[in-house]
Amino acid sequence: MATVEELIKANIEPIPKYRLMRDVLKLKTDNIELIDAKSEVLQTKWVKEIVNLQWDDGSWGQFHSMSQLSSSVMTTEYALRRLLILGLDKNDEPIKKAFEYMEKYLLRELDLRDYKEKNTIGIY
Repeated sequence: MATVEELIKANIEPIPKYRLMRDVLKLKTDNIELIDAKSEVLQTKWVKEIVNLQWDDGSWGQFHSMSQLSSSVMTTEYALRRLLILGLDKNDEPIKKAFEYMEKYLLRELDLRDYKEKNTIGIY
């Protein structure tokens, strides 16, 4: 069975390589090999596809996946989950922008685009 180090030296895809280096070997964030691996992750089609769908305000349109009106539209919740799985973190620009969007919502500077249920007080 191959060790983690052997896997990393092999020509494996950028995302698993980076995740092994960061999450299993726990390399320090200033490690040049880890930095290079992260740069490769940011250039993958998987990350680019999600980042290209991000709106200027930092969201991906609707916030909650369960509130989604169309199954073909990516929500902010889903995009953030996918970016985290792909290896991005709070220091990466797309996630920073999404955090700023969420902060504005919490400060009541904007409203979410999600479907709003009608008030059904008194109906049980």
